[in-house]
Amino acid sequence: MWDPKTKGIHETRDVIWMKRMYYEKDIGQGIIVPPMLITGIDDPPLNQEGTNSGTVSVLTREGEDESKLDNTTAPGIADTTRTTSGRTSRPPERLIQEIGAIAAAGAIAAANYEIALTASEIQYYATMKELGENAGEIACVGAGLGGGFENTQELHVMKYGEAMKTKDKSNWEVGVKEEHERFLKHNVFQATKREDVPKGNKILTSTWAMKKKANGTFRARLNARGYEQVAGKHYDPNSIAAPVTSDTTIRMVLTLLLMASWCGKLLDVKGAFLHGEFETGETLFMEIPEGFAKYYPVGYVLMLLKTIYGLKQAAVAFWKQLIMAFASMDYRRSKADPCLYFDWNVNGLVVWISWVDDCLVCGKTPGVKIAKTQMMERFDCDEIGNMDEYVGCKVERDHAKGTIKLTQPVMLQSFEDEFDLPDGPSPNTPATPGSAMVRAEPENCVNEKEQVKDRSGVGKLLHMMRWSRPEILNAVRELSRYMSGASPAHVKAMHRTMKYCIGTSERGLLLKPTCKWDGNPAHEFVITGRSDSDYAKDTDTRRSVSGTSTFLHGSPISTRSNTQKSVTLSVTEAELVAATQCAQDMLFNMIILESMGLKVKKPMILEIDNKGAVDLTHNWSVGGRTRHVDNISYAI
Repeated sequence: MWDPKTKGIHETRDVIWMKRMYYEKDIGQGIIVPPMLITGIDDPPLNQEGTNSGTVSVLTREGEDESKLDNTTAPGIADTTRTTSGRTSRPPERLIQEIGAIAAAGAIAAANYEIALTASEIQYYATMKELGENAGEIACVGAGLGGGFENTQELHVMKYGEAMKTKDKSNWEVGVKEEHERFLKHNVFQATKREDVPKGNKILTSTWAMKKKANGTFRARLNARGYEQVAGKHYDPNSIAAPVTSDTTIRMVLTLLLMASWCGKLLDVKGAFLHGEFETGETLFMEIPEGFAKYYPVGYVLMLLKTIYGLKQAAVAFWKQLIMAFASMDYRRSKADPCLYFDWNVNGLVVWISWVDDCLVCGKTPGVKIAKTQMMERFDCDEIGNMDEYVGCKVERDHAKGTIKLTQPVMLQSFEDEFDLPDGPSPNTPATPGSAMVRAEPENCVNEKEQVKDRSGVGKLLHMMRWSRPEILNAVRELSRYMSGASPAHVKAMHRTMKYCIGTSERGLLLKPTCKWDGNPAHEFVITGRSDSDYAKDTDTRRSVSGTSTFLHGSPISTRSNTQKSVTLSVTEAELVAATQCAQDMLFNMIILESMGLKVKKPMILEIDNKGAVDLTHNWSVGGRTRHVDNISYAI
């Protein structure tokens, strides 16, 4: 937890706020808070009596309304127990009524409560006080993940005027000052009299992106309004896109890190887009931004000498600077991923991957130290250190078990803070089993304000399914098809998926390779794949849905759930289409590894759960009824 008063970090236990545990001010009022049984995927298995040893099960109230989500209660909460003889034991009706009355009384008093510390917590805080810890750090326990915010609404980007009207005005003023100093340090612009601007030159304007980060820092970033640029005069319209590394490459590098017991370090290039150069001699002018007026006299504008955030060519200009930097460090660029760089040296294989300005280096410790020093000689970098957070995910590495777990706790909190989720237990599945969404008529869609909120929610789920929760792929795929015409049923389905994610917050993407690697380039890596399909799932077009996964030594590398491009005429054909997509992903994984000088064991194994599709891929003869899928089988 970050304490803004002491500017220190306080390490403590993980805190899970269940939003249902209230402690009354007056304990003697006769209101009893029943215990709860909270189980996770890593908890020990249940014993024969149906509970964990030393715990008490919580009974749900009979007749509780669960129709809002059309599902059963979340795992770990049961209303019955089973004896050793196998007989089902149910609580007496009177006990259920008493529990209901207790819960109702607790709900009435919930608006007026305070946290009551247990004896162990009192002893813990007393010990911390004796050690000289500031008492203010204890208050950080109530903050959100990262310790710098209470509600994820605070993390939304604001403009200059909005930020200066908040209680954090002084912090934002410091952020604006730091941004101005950063521009001066990189010699980004030069103040010029307005009358000296050549006639016909368009003077751009700018805007601010003021964002409070999850760690409590205040980031003020000045952006040019790139949409005001003139194509052909201010930039080359054919050279404005810059790549980032793929999620497949990231998971593959993390798997190699686990197999070889490498260390991974993060570097953040400060003011990354301020390093770009104008290659075609273009000259751009910009009005004095808000917050900078006190530094320059009236009647002046800024002539840009380097790229800044917001310009069309800023991203690709920095990427070219990054390529030149790695070339000067004798690193080679992968032919499969333009943001994957590698070098074989006396310390073995050292790998860099870049995600805009976030650069991750992996390898043996001596090689990583040398690589970091080389990079910091070329760019002003913020040395973040161990990879505790990357691409919006919390990264938990267990050295003993050889695993990495990716979760997104801040995203989960945003579901609760920003969306009106229904009350009730969390569902067991991200979508109603066997259901299929249908397109809504315009008169049945929600209003525009709800449409915007729905698109925001689906966008968050798309990010979560990509990085940390692959089990919601199919549900989110359905939701994303109706982002421009959502009905109340679609919004309800989105809320269900969010509730499922919140109820299973302990889950994440677990990378756990099945073998070790000593760094020998002669090692043969094993890539496998699995494919499946849901025949004619789409009720609007009757197209089938493909589901595929690829693995590197048992560690998940890529997952996919998408509607097929054409209508298939049989289950076998649909399975073959899904298998073809999976085979393409496996080939891409193979190319990434081989581009770094590594070897892949062949043949690669693809698992298909349809006998007809398996027979056709084994080049069995095809008859008239299967001739239409002959080309697909040849592709595999």
